[in-house]
Amino acid sequence: MFVTDDESSEPRPAPKYRVRSEPVTIHRLVDRRRSTVDAILDAGRLAGQAVTLPASAWTMAEVSGPNVTDKESVLTYARMAANAYVESPLDPAWQDVKGGFNYTQDFGWQRDGLRGHVFADTTNKTVVIALKGTCKSH
Repeated sequence: MFVTDDESSEPRPAPKYRVRSEPVTIHRLVDRRRSTVDAILDAGRLAGQAVTLPASAWTMAEVSGPNVTDKESVLTYARMAANAYVESPLDPAWQDVKGGFNYTQDFGWQRDGLRGHVFADTTNKTVVIALKGTCKSH
């Protein structure tokens, strides 16, 4: 991807950004096995509402999360968010993310509603989902 600015019409390579993380504390299920989560979701579907779990089913855990105070990280996320409005990486409006993130998958482009793209780092340890919601009034 090349960019230009008002001072010069000469294209120059887009800057490379990276995403930095920081520890964040989240509330999550103690038992996150697929069979357990599937059983909770099935129970909710049968009841027609979300299942209320006891406090003992939850724990606080420290995980790696986005560092939203880091300028380069915020700029990388902004490019990913801008891409949620572009259907294909081949479109000239696509913002090349670089920084070790690959565009891996898109979803929802066939009709109105939630759509976007999935980005993952080269190790698939960090995955970012860029979303765009669309609603047309009829």
